[in-house]
Amino acid sequence: IKGSGNVGGLVGKLNGETTIDGCQVYLSRAKGQLNEKTEKDIWIDGAVSGGLIGDAGNNNLTVENSLAATVIQGKTAAGGLVGIGHGVISLDHSYADCYLYSDSETTETDTGYASGLIGRRVVATATLKITDCYAAGFLEGQTTAGLVACDLSADNNTLQNVYSACVPLTAEKLTYGTVILNKNQGDGSYAKKVYYLGKSVEPT
Repeated sequence: IKGSGNVGGLVGKLNGETTIDGCQVYLSRAKGQLNEKTEKDIWIDGAVSGGLIGDAGNNNLTVENSLAATVIQGKTAAGGLVGIGHGVISLDHSYADCYLYSDSETTETDTGYASGLIGRRVVATATLKITDCYAAGFLEGQTTAGLVACDLSADNNTLQNVYSACVPLTAEKLTYGTVILNKNQGDGSYAKKVYYLGKSVEPT
């Protein structure tokens, strides 16, 4: 799947509140899709790319019981499930196992993001809830994250029973691990049983 803009395994760009339940995007060995293929063969390719959804924008999104296992490239952002998502997002009982490529040498702002679940998200007042999910795979980008490329310590975020086994391909550490705990963390933030593999540049 290739495009010049927003590209996703299911949807390129959302327009309105959306629920995705029980959907799978993956490469099948049984169907011969992996024959003579390597991690350099891009299957989902766009400016903003996600395993399920390219750009969720500011729309409310719920993803349940779903997965993506593929090779994704997005110059602006690449995410295992969602390329970009700034609205209310709930991920539950879902996972991504992907190779994720973005622009690792960009000098432009707001580009080059690669993350295990959501490629890029602007820290805002919208609620983010991730429960019983995991991300695995390899990341290449200017900004990389095990789950989501942003500070997740805001008081509107909930993370529970979440694991990330994402590692960078061209850097020693991820930019972000899972959840950033800082002095300004809101009283309403909640993170329980959140784990990640390796180290990150930002404190976690």
